[in-house]
Amino acid sequence: MEKLLQIKDIVNNFIKEHRKITMRALAALIVIITILVITSALKKDKIGNSAGNLINNNGISATEGKWIYYVEFDDGEPSGIYKVRNSGSKTKKVKSGYFEYLNIIDKYIYCLEKDEDKNQYNLVKMKTNGSKKETLAKNIDYAPVTATAGRIYYFKDKNLYSIKDNGSDRQKISDKNISYYEICGNMMYYIYENDGKSYIAKMKLNGKNNNVRIGKLDDSEYVALHVKGNKIYYIVHEEEKTYKLYRMNKNGEKEERIYSFSEEIDYINMQDDAIYYVVKDGGYKISTINYKAGNKGTIKKFDSEVKFNISNKWVFYVTENKDNEIIIERITIKGEKEQSL
Repeated sequence: MEKLLQIKDIVNNFIKEHRKITMRALAALIVIITILVITSALKKDKIGNSAGNLINNNGISATEGKWIYYVEFDDGEPSGIYKVRNSGSKTKKVKSGYFEYLNIIDKYIYCLEKDEDKNQYNLVKMKTNGSKKETLAKNIDYAPVTATAGRIYYFKDKNLYSIKDNGSDRQKISDKNISYYEICGNMMYYIYENDGKSYIAKMKLNGKNNNVRIGKLDDSEYVALHVKGNKIYYIVHEEEKTYKLYRMNKNGEKEERIYSFSEEIDYINMQDDAIYYVVKDGGYKISTINYKAGNKGTIKKFDSEVKFNISNKWVFYVTENKDNEIIIERITIKGEKEQSL
């Protein structure tokens, strides 16, 4: 006890004698802690691809560093994975085969592969150079695959599952009729239907509290959503060819309508910078609008139906050319530069 009191007196005397140094050290410590907290808050969780690219648009491109990986097509079907520098200076073949729903995390590609012999789809992983391909889950649904750091999410028999990135510890997350989902932190926000009603709900990624409803529609349907800051932005299909953009708090409060689309839209791709979508107006065109309903514009017009992904300021799109061949090409999101792949 006496030793503790002596130590206390020594510390108190040091602080009194070196008050300026102590205050500066304390201030520096506070600054360091503040920086660490802010950095941690701003740090984004690793996601292999965006929900906008995966859910409505088949995950045909994904980014890692200076490279963008994309799906090549032959006779109308996926025929392999290629990569191109963001600058467009190089194009390289990565792997032959039927692959879709591309995700890239830590030098690995996670995606869906079609097994032609067994006529089934498998969840696979491989190195970004195409080597060391292995199967994580067999005979899964032809549906979106989403990779995070450590776990992969996929559908089987219309149920949502997760599995470790080494193929172990498979867990059923939800048996809801999920049509759209986005992972944000340790939460998943999703759209599902039940008894003719459409819902937005949320759950933890481990499947706990897996039906916390934050939105409900009786005569309309939710078609896409995006979590941006502390808001959820979502698009509602209300009547034939009538689509509207709304937002609300993450708990479902303070809902407000932002914009009414004047055309029929499809292949909605909600990215963090803007919303991209295909307009059907006799032909097809990829258009964009920001979350304040400003900066509306058309990126490119097409004669045939088109699907697309957004990767590093590029729009990768799949459509038919004049010879009725399925092709993949890319154009910048402002439409000023285009490149055949």
